[in-house]
Amino acid sequence: MMIRSGARNAALASLCVWSMFGAGCTAETGSNAGPEETGHAAEALTTSTISNHVPDGIVYSTGNVYFTTHVTGIRFLEAENGARDTALRIPLVTTASVLRTSKYSTPGQEITLWSETGSRFGDIVWALVDGTYYGYFLSENLSTAEVTIKRVPLAGGTAIDLAGGIGTDIDIVNGHHLLDTDGTNLYWQDATTVRSMPINGGAQTVLDTVSPNTPTPGTYVVGGNVNYASSTSVFYVPSGGTTTPPSSRTIVTPGQSITTISAAAYGSDTMVAWGLRDGSAAFLLTGITLGIEQPSSFIPTSLAPAGGEVFAYINCGSAACNLGGSQLGSTNPVSAGAFGLDIDNSVPSTITAFWGDTSGVHRVAAPFIE
Repeated sequence: MMIRSGARNAALASLCVWSMFGAGCTAETGSNAGPEETGHAAEALTTSTISNHVPDGIVYSTGNVYFTTHVTGIRFLEAENGARDTALRIPLVTTASVLRTSKYSTPGQEITLWSETGSRFGDIVWALVDGTYYGYFLSENLSTAEVTIKRVPLAGGTAIDLAGGIGTDIDIVNGHHLLDTDGTNLYWQDATTVRSMPINGGAQTVLDTVSPNTPTPGTYVVGGNVNYASSTSVFYVPSGGTTTPPSSRTIVTPGQSITTISAAAYGSDTMVAWGLRDGSAAFLLTGITLGIEQPSSFIPTSLAPAGGEVFAYINCGSAACNLGGSQLGSTNPVSAGAFGLDIDNSVPSTITAFWGDTSGVHRVAAPFIE
């Protein structure tokens, strides 16, 4: 149940992979919608699947969706006539990609920004740096388990390695929103630390130490503070670091394992939300805790501000998930593995939710409830 307070109102070489999911080929396709496509009318908003690619990490801009994905299968060498030579094959090749598509696109309109074999990509964020839009994403080398941060132009181009390795204890498969940016620095959380690095690369700074928690609930930078969870508590640390002990920077200690967090600006304040292993979720604003969801057998995997003092949520069981919130007209079943919830209120009188799950990337629109 949602409770709202009434007190405040150059082409890449073709690579084809055959697997149980079918064929997947990547090649540079140029550019259609730019990094900030806008101007869609309200009547274009319908419940729809945006992409059939299953996301590993996902982020949204004003008009676009940027996400990472991968496919694992058998790579066949091809003859000049295009025929597959079944005698020359490399089993279990994983190809990871960064894709871009419009929030109002249909499957098949995605553009591949970058693709490589032998890696798996995770969370992705974007920023405007020195006049160019870039995507920053976590990349794990599947041979060494080493994770690094890479950068790719959102118009397409070559990805470069910014970090040179940030460890092997980052759970890019189960954790989400482990990477964030304020446009000046990059911030991320691994099993034991919260760290930062200049957005163009450079020295890494340990901002705080944390206790291991799986899945890692996420890292959000709002109002000059980095918000994160450590086991059963939610903390913040100034983005520039501090010598103040964590005990004086505690936001909330619910007393059980935290599965996901979110944070968003609310005027001069910050709303910080959290989901718990018992299925419940809540958020804190100016010292007041407001409920988002009651305990259940479904565990929160994603939270997103939905306008005013309201958060929408995704919670999941072993085989299915729910998309919920008062603004979305109760609870809506979605596919398993759902995460990456985002709410768009830019169209008057309409609330639009975007998310990814095991069947692709999706959106649904509903009338905004005053």
